Amino acid sequence: MIYEIAGTSDSINQGDIISQCPLIYWLMKRRATVSHERVVVLTQSCDLANDKTTNVQIAVAHEARRLVELGLLK
Repeated sequence: MIYEIAGTSDSINQGDIISQCPLIYWLMKRRATVSHERVVVLTQSCDLANDKTTNVQIAVAHEARRLVELGLLK
């Protein structure tokens, strides 16, 4: 799915990149904020396929160029 747009009925797999994934951040006083980020799926495909999990672990996929511009990477 990295190089194509998946349909709504397609399953997700480890390593898939999802654009505009809504992320919820819980703040103080039970307030929440939402952002839409490009993420990569970390949960193993076998766990997803065999219904061994009800949650998917993800990581935000940052643009390397932006991290270099910010001085975080060389």
